Amino acid sequence: MRERLLFSKKPRFPLKIIILVLITVIILLVAYQLVSRAKWDGISRFTIVFQSISNSESGENELVIFSIEPRQHRAVYIVVPVELQLNVPYGYKTYLASQVYKLGKLDNMRGGGKLIMKSFESTFGIAFNGYFIALNNFPIKPVNTLEELINLKRTNFSFSGILNYLKPSLDLASNFDTNISLQERFMLWNAIRKIRVDQIKFIDLNETLVLKKTVLPDGVVVKELIPDFLDLIVKDDFYDSIIRADNTAIEVVNATDQEKLASQFSKILEHLGGNVVLKTSATNFEEQACPIYITNKSLSNSALISRLQRDYGCKLVADVIDIDQADVKIVLGKKFIE
Repeated sequence: MRERLLFSKKPRFPLKIIILVLITVIILLVAYQLVSRAKWDGISRFTIVFQSISNSESGENELVIFSIEPRQHRAVYIVVPVELQLNVPYGYKTYLASQVYKLGKLDNMRGGGKLIMKSFESTFGIAFNGYFIALNNFPIKPVNTLEELINLKRTNFSFSGILNYLKPSLDLASNFDTNISLQERFMLWNAIRKIRVDQIKFIDLNETLVLKKTVLPDGVVVKELIPDFLDLIVKDDFYDSIIRADNTAIEVVNATDQEKLASQFSKILEHLGGNVVLKTSATNFEEQACPIYITNKSLSNSALISRLQRDYGCKLVADVIDIDQADVKIVLGKKFIE
């Protein structure tokens, strides 16, 4: 009888142990995402494009540029009209801002988020770190007025509002697309929490003189950016204070068959605070994305070099070379425009 009872017992794990194991696994997965994907340090210049896209009949579609430098306690929030014509790279030419993300969804190499981010970079001449696309029914959306921005900050960017901000990002059912890691989103929340509303410069491009209306051949009215006018109102809103303070002399070399590439990237570097002293074209094409040459090994750890490596995939050439007029030479190659 005893022998039968011994064999009839079925080994089983207590429910508490199973729950504990599941919680541990979830914590480890979240911790892995926090540690492994963060590229931003939380204090340098961080710029994103934030778009809301709805599939409803109203066709809600909002766009903003948000940029912050936590170490300087300053930020800029720019409302962008969806009927703005963007210069879309990779051979796409110009498209309405409202259509670029959808266009990118058909591009398996780049995707919608990267295409809208790079289109903003190309059009505005500003370095972008990331994108956040709030799709159908996502609770947090871009706002279009200063009053709405004040309310958004009060509601979501305080200790009492942290769950309003983070919960949608943690909810697997939420509908969004981003290349910003969970840790970076938390650091962004904390940086916005720490600044006052009066330290956020609010700009609605519709209320400025930087746009001009153009009628396309099919009768559609679009808006185009006037770059020189834009520079007048945002010249000092996107620089990184450390890169500007370093004042490193930069030479940008176009080693591709794409015209004006050196000038376009120089503008991005200048908005970031870089000191571009020379723009040239190479006699031979470069296959890699953007090799970096320096005149002094101490420059290898500079904020500028770190930014180029992190955001553009540039690689530092080991040998120190002599450069006539600059401290750093950036060679833009074929993979830079692919």
